[in-house]
Amino acid sequence: MKKQKQVKTDEPTLRTLQNDVQGLAVNVDTLRTDIHEVLSAVSVHATKTEKRFDRMDNRFDCMDKRFDRMDKRFDEVEGRVKDIEQVMVTREYLDEKLLDLRGDMITLLRKEDHTITLMAQILREKKVFSDDDMKRLSLQRSVPLHA
Repeated sequence: MKKQKQVKTDEPTLRTLQNDVQGLAVNVDTLRTDIHEVLSAVSVHATKTEKRFDRMDNRFDCMDKRFDRMDKRFDEVEGRVKDIEQVMVTREYLDEKLLDLRGDMITLLRKEDHTITLMAQILREKKVFSDDDMKRLSLQRSVPLHA
């Protein structure tokens, strides 16, 4: 057998290609491991973040319940205020009633004064009261007696 002459070329040999492929496989495995570690870290962080959001949701739910209770209380207060407004007297109404009462009192006082004046005159005519008694009575009254 004759030996073949080997020609030197720039092309890689099968062995070199196998080594390069094995090196790439190792690099891909390393990248997969790195990617898996990053994904695990992201997953842990995402889980923690999700728990935080769940706690925030619970807080908002509690706040919603509190606002609902406050709305009920405000509705009750509003109803009570409306009831009070319906039965509450106004200043104008009160002023009018006080003026009516004042007028009624003045009328009663005048009737009483008239009655007392009449009684004092009858008693003076019957000589029960003297002129001095009539003067004393006149000084005690808001409306003086006529002698």
